[in-house]
Amino acid sequence: MGPDHVALDGDEAMRKRQHLAEALALMLLLPLSPVLRLTKWLRRGTRSYRVLIQGWYGSETIGDVAILGQLIREWQAIVPGALVLVATFDMAITKRSLDDLDADAIEPIGIGFRSAWHILGCNILLFGGGPLMESRMMPFWLLRAIVARASGAKVIIHGCGIGPVRTKSTEWIIRLLLRTSNVTILRDRLSREWAGHSLTNEKTLVSCDPALDYVRSSLQNPERSSSDPTTIGLFLRDVPDVYSQGSPSCETETPITQIAEALTQLSIQSEMRFVGFIMQEDFPEDNDRSTYRGLSELLGTSEIVSVKDSYHSLQYITQTLADLDGCITVRFHGAVFAIAANLPLVALDYTHPLGKVSGAMDNAGRQDYVLPISGLTAEQITNALKRAISNNATPCCHDYAASRIRFLQSRLVGA
Repeated sequence: MGPDHVALDGDEAMRKRQHLAEALALMLLLPLSPVLRLTKWLRRGTRSYRVLIQGWYGSETIGDVAILGQLIREWQAIVPGALVLVATFDMAITKRSLDDLDADAIEPIGIGFRSAWHILGCNILLFGGGPLMESRMMPFWLLRAIVARASGAKVIIHGCGIGPVRTKSTEWIIRLLLRTSNVTILRDRLSREWAGHSLTNEKTLVSCDPALDYVRSSLQNPERSSSDPTTIGLFLRDVPDVYSQGSPSCETETPITQIAEALTQLSIQSEMRFVGFIMQEDFPEDNDRSTYRGLSELLGTSEIVSVKDSYHSLQYITQTLADLDGCITVRFHGAVFAIAANLPLVALDYTHPLGKVSGAMDNAGRQDYVLPISGLTAEQITNALKRAISNNATPCCHDYAASRIRFLQSRLVGA
């Protein structure tokens, strides 16, 4: 989610001011927490319930839009009639996301004094989707959780991953945030292993990324019909600085040359065609279109890979998935979307073997189709894709959403 890109100086300064304003407001409002605890107790019941979703919203990718859609669905099922709010540092981007989800009843609120007031006034503070990771924002997340608990709210970590974490200070903050939460749902086994004794089994569930359930339930035609020629979806991106900086195990560049060679071979040998998806284009430093432009230059033609010029909505991507025969992804949510659609998949992981892409593939039992970017060749990509297509993808049948809802209801409703 959001920290995958490094904000421009102006954006970074603005976000810092927003978070500092929220932190100052939280400290000023903290003395009201006993009164708010009493008010919540007196007004306990479905109609007074407020669920505040916090995360990296304001820089969300299309994958994060799917996460948000699933979180809204689940909490409307857990507490029917609850008021659901989303805190964001860019109202325009998150309003577009809510429009994409047809979620007109959900209110976005800007980070600052308003979000601080809602942190103290909510019944549930939900850290929803995306990672707990090395970021200057983590101290603000911890402050939110502490203040919410002081005011009588439950703190839920819902569908997050953990990592990368590189400094002892960030590790300490994340472990304290985990201990502060009432309930934690992690998106993969690797995150649970990292958390270790910071979490008890009674309050912890290992699930999947919530986007998987949203995409799977949104697919109009999950049973694919054979297409001619074979059509492969691409979820490509440049490696984000936040993963490569200070991490010797992370490659700093997407192997675009090797990908171009593989696509050329596949288009000639197997008559495949390719459709590129844009998951993020709002920020110059994290713009998938620039990756596809570089790919097109290497291919020397625009006929092998087609990329729609207009905005790639969540609806467009899910509709197109039903017509594909397989996927190649560098993006984490490209893997999640392909798994949701039961598509043959090859994932190129820039932080193998402990990255979030490897975590998603491990969850789905597809770890044999993960290729480390380090030392990658075009032949490895072509062979892995052919092997994935020849071996039918194992359907993802587990109802993760129902498990999460039951888990949360058993620990929260009526508590």
